[in-house]
Amino acid sequence: MFCPVCASEYREGFTHCNDCDVDLVEQLEPQAGDPKAGLVKIYEAGNAAVIPMIESVLNSADIEFMTRSEPIQDLFGWGRFGSNLNYAIGPIEFYVREEAADEARALLQALPEPDSVPDAGEEPASRGRSGRPEDGEFASYAKADIDFVEGDDAIAALEESGHQVAELLESMPDERLTYAPGKWTLKEVIGHLIDDERIFAYRALCVARGEPRALPGFDENAYVRATEFESRSIASLAAEHDAVRRASIAFFASLTRDEWMRRGTVNEYEASVRGLAFHMAGHELHHLRVLREKYLR
Repeated sequence: MFCPVCASEYREGFTHCNDCDVDLVEQLEPQAGDPKAGLVKIYEAGNAAVIPMIESVLNSADIEFMTRSEPIQDLFGWGRFGSNLNYAIGPIEFYVREEAADEARALLQALPEPDSVPDAGEEPASRGRSGRPEDGEFASYAKADIDFVEGDDAIAALEESGHQVAELLESMPDERLTYAPGKWTLKEVIGHLIDDERIFAYRALCVARGEPRALPGFDENAYVRATEFESRSIASLAAEHDAVRRASIAFFASLTRDEWMRRGTVNEYEASVRGLAFHMAGHELHHLRVLREKYLR
């Protein structure tokens, strides 16, 4: 389904574009000069490591191409593609003009089978999963939340909680929603999660890079009061949350085992990089439980 105004494509089950306040249609009418008109899909890449190979082949043959992925709204761009695949963006689709389709398909037949190429998420032996933090690697007040995080892989935990946020927001109406006077609205909770993740990711970066100075705390309530999350659409908050989560995961995926274990002082407590990452995941799970139990009863 598509929005006839902004041309955004929506997943199955959506019938209305809240940003434009119009009903969706099954197909868009072709527009003069529309770059998507007359395109043919030639390849679908579910392995991020194959994507640069496809780009190189098409560029070498001077074949103009378009890529398409499916985050909350479509992303189209000539000669470019999204970053690593993740929970929100699925496979990348490659399109070319109809007259170049046969040549492009023939060239791409020479590529290795996707399953034979190591995925972009596979790291060399010097890198690995974070491991589960022990007491003393995070704030003591966060222990109850971290106990809800499963497993010993911080990246997997962040991917899973990101799935849950995306699924929750897909069905949310664009209206003010809270459960008691004086409490944050649902949009303010999502905005807080975005703020908090940016801060904790920065803290993790500093600690991973060996920052010797103590990092300050912040007043979460003051941060929420200082902006207007309620004036934004659910779709825009969901898209920002996705972007911030992808940036966090890209950073954490770059860490070596030694970097995961480094420690620093944060808000007057000692924390490791992996402790901060698990704190992020546990904090998000906490707010998801509150949203389900109090806001969405």
